Amino acid sequence: MLISAKNRAFLLSAFVFGSCSNIVMADEVVNPEAAVTIDENPYGTTVTTGKNVVTNKNNLADREGFSDSDENLNRVSIQMPESDNQKKYDYDINFLTPAQAYEKGRLLRAQFKNEEARHYLQYAADKGNADAAYLYAIELSEYNPTIRTPRLVREYVEQAANSGNLHAMNYLYQHGTWLRTVIRQSWQKRYHDGLVRLAATQPAKAVYYLSLYYEKTDPDQSEYYLQRAIDYSYPLAWMDNSRRSINDINQLYTETRFSTGIYTNYRHAAEHNFIPAMKACVELYEGRGDFKKAFEWRQRALDAGDLTSLAVVAKIYAGEASSYRFVDEDLIKARAYSELYLDYAGSDRLTSLHKSMEQFFVDITNEMTPPDIERAQSITDTYKEKVTFYNHDTYWDL
Repeated sequence: MLISAKNRAFLLSAFVFGSCSNIVMADEVVNPEAAVTIDENPYGTTVTTGKNVVTNKNNLADREGFSDSDENLNRVSIQMPESDNQKKYDYDINFLTPAQAYEKGRLLRAQFKNEEARHYLQYAADKGNADAAYLYAIELSEYNPTIRTPRLVREYVEQAANSGNLHAMNYLYQHGTWLRTVIRQSWQKRYHDGLVRLAATQPAKAVYYLSLYYEKTDPDQSEYYLQRAIDYSYPLAWMDNSRRSINDINQLYTETRFSTGIYTNYRHAAEHNFIPAMKACVELYEGRGDFKKAFEWRQRALDAGDLTSLAVVAKIYAGEASSYRFVDEDLIKARAYSELYLDYAGSDRLTSLHKSMEQFFVDITNEMTPPDIERAQSITDTYKEKVTFYNHDTYWDL
């Protein structure tokens, strides 16, 4: 369930003229003199924009006896989300099918709400959903491992594989070092045979993963399957075709990279609404120094539902990205996008970014008039009607 930023704020007409004991502010503010780096691309490239986060120890909520002054006049009182350990789960889980619980957990994970996501993924996995079992194993392996974690990861991966998840089969044959060699070889055969059967219902996906299967052992066969996947316009195939063309990552941003088809591959994938390809186009143009084109692709990624682009574009519209000074300041859009980020994004990942966006939202709101705030809210509501925001990482494509 989304928690609207409006529900985190008191009525906008309630301005502060006396004690500030009810104001709740974030601990971090944006330093307008520094640049921020957001590691957001699941395919190994990096976008740099925005501002660094620095800590502000002068939290108004901690200052007793704060008197009437120009500093606190006409500031909007905004209450930020409650801490994660107070998060209330959706207790209707028992009314969900395993498939529904998996889809909900998958989306929550992609929105950086990992703790809540594990709740649904485990439920679906324990009810026999193979995809949930594999994704839950991935979550366990990435979250605060304990002495029990390796055993649990192995159990859920094996459960997923035995229930038909091809990615789990692939994992066992490539990384199942706790298994006997003959068992790993059997998983390799089951994985290959599973891909062949998959071709009957999902040919594009099947031939793409067959190209990966043969990449190290039979390059010609691998290339054949990759071209088949490209013929099907499978987005990951376009992305992989670029990967195989890059001999030196430092050459990615040269004119040669554009002329040799790297950009063309990304553009083809992007035309199929594939968010990682759109973000790859952003990075290509940023590396080339063409920030106007980069901004166009960044906006397209946002419109397609890219979660982290909300934060980046909000800061651009607030004038906080030096390379994007050509973009006219628009606090209405900056507030709308920051509100969307806070409504959709949890804080289990990119925690510092979430905190900085909380403070950013407060600061932007306090600079705006009530009519402008209403216009920003209208933009927010329009996006919510047509777009679900998430982070498209490697595991989204399972």
